[in-house]
Amino acid sequence: MDVITFLLAVLLLELTPGPNMGYLATLALSRGRAAGLIATAGVACGLAVHAMVAGLGAGVLIQQYPLLYDVLRWIGVGYLLYLAWEGWRTAKEVSPAHTDRIATAGPLFLRGFLSNVF
Repeated sequence: MDVITFLLAVLLLELTPGPNMGYLATLALSRGRAAGLIATAGVACGLAVHAMVAGLGAGVLIQQYPLLYDVLRWIGVGYLLYLAWEGWRTAKEVSPAHTDRIATAGPLFLRGFLSNVF
């Protein structure tokens, strides 16, 4: 019965929209489907990093070295503050008709990746 409870909890967590879903939905609505798909690929790669790190036993490392958890947490906080600052200072046109998809693919992928990893 414990496995069924666990699987139900995982299913509910996966179906609940989170910050990634909000970011990807906003991006796709404002900059188009291609931008959303590029960022989704970045988010998926970030999830792969989480899976590999968890599989290699990072949970045990973080339990043994709480300072490591604090460092990772503050890196994430810094990244979120950077995103907020960038959002406030950017005033350029970013609609799908005004963007160069090739020039923006790298930054979109990287932002999706970093927002998931951190």
